[in-house]
Amino acid sequence: MTSGRPAISVVVDLDDTPEQTATLRSLHAVDQGTIVCELHPGGVSRRWLATDLLVSLGKREDFFGAGRNETKAWWRVVMWLTAEGVHDLIIPRAGILPASRWIDLAELAAICQLRLWLVVQGRPPHTGQRRVMADWSMHTIPIQQLQRAIRPPRRRASTDINPTVPFPGVPTVDFTIFRATCRALLPKGEFHRVDSLFVEAFKMARARLTGVPRHDLDHAARLCVEAVHASEDFNVALTRIRGVQVALFHHGILSRTRIPVLANNGPRLRLDVAGCDMLRGYSAPEYACVAALCLGHGLEPSDIQPLTLGEISDDGRLTTGASCAPTEPLLLAHRLQRLWDGASDTSPLFCHGHSGASRADLLAPAATRSIVALYRRVGVDTGLFTPRRWTARREPPVVLQAERLGITLRTFLEAEPA
Repeated sequence: MTSGRPAISVVVDLDDTPEQTATLRSLHAVDQGTIVCELHPGGVSRRWLATDLLVSLGKREDFFGAGRNETKAWWRVVMWLTAEGVHDLIIPRAGILPASRWIDLAELAAICQLRLWLVVQGRPPHTGQRRVMADWSMHTIPIQQLQRAIRPPRRRASTDINPTVPFPGVPTVDFTIFRATCRALLPKGEFHRVDSLFVEAFKMARARLTGVPRHDLDHAARLCVEAVHASEDFNVALTRIRGVQVALFHHGILSRTRIPVLANNGPRLRLDVAGCDMLRGYSAPEYACVAALCLGHGLEPSDIQPLTLGEISDDGRLTTGASCAPTEPLLLAHRLQRLWDGASDTSPLFCHGHSGASRADLLAPAATRSIVALYRRVGVDTGLFTPRRWTARREPPVVLQAERLGITLRTFLEAEPA
């Protein structure tokens, strides 16, 4: 839409049948840019309207940080409508709202540059509402015209046009016979996929071990931990670890892997569309943003702490690292929150305070433990997978991190005899 007065229509439905109401509700589709906001009975204040709009956007009041501040709630409506790319906002039962709420909605449509449809059911607009209609150049249409303008969303069985082929299941044999066993057990195509990853991990580890003393177990443990952290599931993690183990063996370090421990504590869960939908339950965007960066982009709190606001683009992409399209509205909402706080692109992405924070807080980055606290809260609210290494207040030594993943390392001189 172009800037200027928003396109606002007053939709008249004098019949007010249950069928018409059901048809209106069927138009709701956040992922396709159409919001149908059901108004709370008896709530006519701006705060109640903001709450209803946030609920229609999928926000949950039982999630942490929902808040009760009217100004903050109204700004969050603006922020999430923008971040989600909403282009049509439909308000059934708009006739129960006072004229002042119609003005609020008109201003909201102007700020967010969306089409507003005020549906008046059972009776025509009253005098105050007609004055607002005249002031904002609203035009009246029958409900059938709204139904022609906005089609019900198509519900697809799957959002994946080209679903990713799962990584093959690999045998849990020791690294000394892993490659040969895979060749013997897996179909040719699956073996080539496993072998490519195995060789890639081996070459990477061998290159990074060049010039490193053989007794430097910290460096060896870091290679193992990073291999697991870069994996999206157990089979990928085990394949990478086996390749690293071969490189370590050539370097004089014997590593062992306890398979049950790796399976339980190792591979992190990658954020999918369902997980993003769960994170949309937050009206306070800092919680959703932290979880999106950790689960969607593979970052840990220590990686997030130095990020600046400019590292999230105006369309919600993280400018550093891998892209993750489902997280873009979640990141963009936090960017808008920080800009509203008065931050700039050079300000820290996360600060000591949020809305209403002092200027000093806006320029001071949050401590890593504060980011961990946000992430831990998400785990409590949503039940999404929370790796143990992210919930600790202090980062443990890298050798201990490897042990928590089931990986132990010794030089040949320390290794126990077979």
